[in-house]
Order: sequence, then C-alpha cells, then structure tokens
Amino acid sequence: MMKQIPNLAQMRAFNGDYTVFTTTTGEQGIADRQGNVIYGPTDKHQHITHSWGTIFEIMTIKPHFQLQQIDARTGQIIEKCIQYPGLGTDIVYREGQLWGVCDADYNTIILPQYQTLMVKQGYYWVQNQAGKWGAIDAKGNQHLPMEYDEVVREAVNERSDMIIVAKDGKYYQIDKDGNPLSKQYNYLRPATAEGYAIIRNEIGLAIINPNEQIIAQTHYQEHYRRNCYPDWLFYWCTPDCIAFCEEGDFGIMNAQGKMIAEPKYSHVMHSNLSDVIIVRESSVENEYDYEGAIRTNGEVVLPMEYQSIIPRKKYNILIIKKNDKYGLVDNRGNMILPMEYDSMSINNEQGLAAIAVSKDGESYLINEKGERVSEN
Repeated sequence: MMKQIPNLAQMRAFNGDYTVFTTTTGEQGIADRQGNVIYGPTDKHQHITHSWGTIFEIMTIKPHFQLQQIDARTGQIIEKCIQYPGLGTDIVYREGQLWGVCDADYNTIILPQYQTLMVKQGYYWVQNQAGKWGAIDAKGNQHLPMEYDEVVREAVNERSDMIIVAKDGKYYQIDKDGNPLSKQYNYLRPATAEGYAIIRNEIGLAIINPNEQIIAQTHYQEHYRRNCYPDWLFYWCTPDCIAFCEEGDFGIMNAQGKMIAEPKYSHVMHSNLSDVIIVRESSVENEYDYEGAIRTNGEVVLPMEYQSIIPRKKYNILIIKKNDKYGLVDNRGNMILPMEYDSMSINNEQGLAAIAVSKDGESYLINEKGERVSEN
C-alpha cells in the first residue's frame, strides 16, 4: 500500500516499480512502490505517460508545448532524446535527425551518425548518410559491410526473425552473418507467421511457405488500399491463418489455403491468441461496428454482438464490452467475470490477481473470482 500522497485522486497501474499519480487539483507526478514521490506533482498543464522501462514522458501544454523524458530511478530529466531499447541494457537515442546508442546511464557508446538504426538478431542494422545499409555490433564495430540498398523495415522487428535486404534491384533473405537464405525476388516482404513471406509474381502478390512454395495467390499488386481501413488487403491474423479481402469484405483461410470463413467481415483483427480470431461487422442500422470471435477451425467462440473484444495472450482470456459494460471470458467463451463493470484493464505484472475495474463511480482491484483485493 502506498504512503499518502497529498490530495491523491487517482493512481495508475504500476509499470515495474513506478506509477503515475494525479492529485485532486489535476497535477501529476511519479511515485515508487514505497510511496516516495520521485517527480512532481507538476502543474496541471503537464501530462505524464510511461514510455518504457524506467523512462516516463512529460508533455507540457502551456505556456509552450514541450516534450521531455525523465528517468524514474533518479527523478532527473534526460538530456538525450531516448527512443527505444538497444542491445542488452543499452538505449537507442536520436540527436537531430541522426541515431546513436548510449548505455543505461546515458553515456554515448555509438555516436549519432546514422539516418536509421534498428535492432535485430544481436546487431544494429544501420543506414549511413549515403543511404547504404549494413550491420554493426554493440560497440559500433562493422559486422556486415554498408553495401545493401535497403533493409526491409517490416522484416527487422520482433514479429519475425527474417532479415530481408535489397541489392541491385533484387530482394532476398539473409541470416545475421549475411549468408543468403532464399531465392532473389523482385518483391519480398515477411508475413507474420514465422518463415512465411510475400512475393510478387506475374499474377500478383502471393504468400510462400518456408520452402518457398506458393500457398495463397492473389491478383493484388499492392499490400494495401490507400485511404481505407483496414488498409491491408491480406495479412496474417494468427500464426496459422490469413485474412484476405474480396470486393471489400474480409475472409479467412489457413496456411494450407483452406477456407475458414467466407468473405463477409468488415475487418479481421490481428489476434495475439493462437487459436482465436477477432472479427468485425459494420452495420448502418447500429451505432457500433459489432465484434465477435471465432476459432481457427471456424467455430464461433463469441457471437457478433460486442462493442469490443480485447485479447490478452499472457492469460489466454478476452476482455469483452457490451451495452457499455465490461466482462471477462476465457478463450472458449466461458464467462470468468460478469458484464457489470464500467471499465476493466489488466496489468501485465499483477495479471488476474489484480484486475483494475470501476463500477458505480468507484475504482478498485479485483481477482478473477470477482473478489475485491484493494483500492485502485
């Protein structure tokens, strides 16, 4: 339980050892689990949000707009423009339009000299000011020469271990040491599922499996539709299923090309549950675009009657909203918590042991049995 913070009105869920609190007069601050005020309270024209790790962002609205970052470990403003975690405990930062790397105490390791810097498979993939790409290690030593025309951004992320490069107009996959892993293509992009990729042939875009065999062929020449939502025309909605668009409606097929659901949905959402797909239907008669959930074999988990469905992979559950009330179900659609709450959220650290809810104007924490465990 936190020590008293003067005029405390609200306290957010902890991110690690720190939380953002708000006073009754609208000022915000940062406190630790022992109730020590690390920063603030600020004036009501400042808004504090958690960025990542121990880093919080402070946005000042008046008298002049300003963005600053603060390290909750020290309560001090960070002079560097911190962007995201690097290798190990290091941090990627930006100075003007150039990118570099510093350690956890913000001492520079790699000077800001690159137009782009991305983290993948134990190396930094960088673009120099001449526009060429290569890879460097954690100390800035050259690992792969700056000879690539492009490193596909979608391939250098946490969803896929693929590294796709372009050289002399051809795209191909390489390993972290630069050894080719695929044929060369005029177009190559990663699919969400591990080892799958998207190519363009004489017909259109197609999905290939890890053996580079086509499993799904489309007539589309591009991945996406401009000025539309969803803009992607086909994509992986689970590790084993593909959502595709046909005359404005979305259907679902599995990785072998078998139809799971005919095109009838206005949207098929990316689901972080391996065997549950969230789908949406639009209706001109209703205020909301209703959502439902189906299994990867086509069985209905939740009927198409919810305002929103939010999957939580870590606990294999779904937060559901209907008639402006929230509840909780498992991945089979079985009710865990009834739909009687005005809001509901689950903190990654405390999980189902401390679910933040509000009801009848009161906010508090409950467990998965619905038992109150503390004030929120």
